[in-house]
Amino acid sequence: MTFITMQKTVFFILFCIAFTSQAQVVYTDVNPDSLVNTYYDLDLNNDSTPEFRIEKTTDGGINIVQVTGLSNQDSIAGFYGGFPEVAGYPYALSTDEIIGANSNLIDEGILGGDHELIMEDAEWPDGFNRYLGLKFTISGEPHYGWAKIKISTDYVAFTISEYAYNATAGEAINSGITSIPENNSSISEVSLFPNPVNENATITFYVRNESEVETAVYDVSGKLILAERRKIEKPGKQAFQLNVSQLNAGIYFCRVNSATLKLSVIH
Repeated sequence: MTFITMQKTVFFILFCIAFTSQAQVVYTDVNPDSLVNTYYDLDLNNDSTPEFRIEKTTDGGINIVQVTGLSNQDSIAGFYGGFPEVAGYPYALSTDEIIGANSNLIDEGILGGDHELIMEDAEWPDGFNRYLGLKFTISGEPHYGWAKIKISTDYVAFTISEYAYNATAGEAINSGITSIPENNSSISEVSLFPNPVNENATITFYVRNESEVETAVYDVSGKLILAERRKIEKPGKQAFQLNVSQLNAGIYFCRVNSATLKLSVIH
């Protein structure tokens, strides 16, 4: 018996004023949630051409849930694992993790399965909501999105409840986000130097008008490491110092409002 229910789609298109374009998140609520024990073809931009297939299958009697990009332009945030690193494993993202140009991507992968060997590398627990990070194209331009999925006990089925993507080509999105705060679009030309950095990095950007600027640094798992907010009262070019001397050496992601930069810390 297949537990795929009819889907009612609701769009919430939220606009932000930018310099040359309008940023928007297109959000779809799968209502009622779809409980699936076969496969679900995910069409992020609802153009009747799915980009991803999420599938419950079996391999040697083992239940497995996996996801596949349906074209060579459709990718999933994840990593290759196992030995000799031949299998793909999508990240099980929590809320508010960055999905964008700096995300590591795979073409297909195993979310999880009811066997301990699979779960040595797979990140998706059964019984919990997590987010898939996704990349696809519209008219040849990259777009980033997410899908919220809960895997049933023993990996016999899964539920997809909502998904969204950033309609601004090339712009990152955070997992679970359904809107972009207005002040996120008030800055442009964000840069960071030196990079790699040992102690202090300089962040520069332009502001259009008086606004608040939020800076946050995340590690590669999406964990928030530090954050600060400052009010900019004078339009034009801005610059401030980011002290990373207390961070361990490694790769981080620095977000300045909606702009995300890869940051390499060395000591």
